[in-house]
Amino acid sequence: MKRLGIVGCVLGLASIAGCGSAGSEGTKASEDEVISTSCSSLSLEALRPGAREFLLAQGLGSANEEGVIIPDLMATRWTALKIIEPLVENRGSTCLVVMNLATVTKTQDGDAVEPTMEFEVIAVDKATKAFERFEKSIAVPERLQAAYGPARVMMSDGGWQVETSFYYVELTGSSKVLDTWKAVAAGIEISGFAAHLSAKNVKHEGDSPTGEPDGKAEFDPTPNRTWKVKDPLYSLRRGMTAEVLDVYADQLDLDFEEYFSGSGGEVAPWDSPVRRWKLPTESTWHDTPLPPPRN
Repeated sequence: MKRLGIVGCVLGLASIAGCGSAGSEGTKASEDEVISTSCSSLSLEALRPGAREFLLAQGLGSANEEGVIIPDLMATRWTALKIIEPLVENRGSTCLVVMNLATVTKTQDGDAVEPTMEFEVIAVDKATKAFERFEKSIAVPERLQAAYGPARVMMSDGGWQVETSFYYVELTGSSKVLDTWKAVAAGIEISGFAAHLSAKNVKHEGDSPTGEPDGKAEFDPTPNRTWKVKDPLYSLRRGMTAEVLDVYADQLDLDFEEYFSGSGGEVAPWDSPVRRWKLPTESTWHDTPLPPPRN
């Protein structure tokens, strides 16, 4: 496979940006009828003010992060991008609200929202419209095995091919699992993975370290893989990272020692959403939905 240069974060933003509207507000009904409706019956515009207020009150975002770009025209603001049915098991009356520290521009047709790479997820009850923290409404596993990487890669002929080579990690502790689980449950296509490369015979001579692969993780299904990572992190707010860290799993499969040295033993690929996941007790991997292919 020949990989061409790709700025992967664009994929994540484009996928979310296309989901700004969640449908019209449903008519009033009994509580049982409201609970049985889909999350698309909730009005995104109606819920936006309350969602922002809840986010700030809970310390999940800060008003200090917001700011005016052009007075009365453009500003950065925590904004609800979409309302979605949870893609994992939940208590049945929960919807998820994807929040973003977005650039909001006033237009004749209303606010135009341009997402950034700063995400958060909160929950809202279908019946009461009450907001809750994600982890209060969605059970977060204590251990999770996950795979991160691009959905597709561009080939030398200009076509796109579905990627099959990923970083596989195990996250332990609900706080470390939380952002990955939010991305899975809310269908967020955002690059947030970073880790150190595990290696043996590591030496620090000169400007770049050297090291050799020390075997793959036992749950990693990739054939013939010889390496693994350590200290994995996935964050919905990782932001941009240095180009030298933009290393992909298939590159390490090709020449681990070269990329270990070149990246200083750390990786933070620019195109690294959650692609697969499973609980350690499961034998089958669950694939996350593929975003639409780029033109």
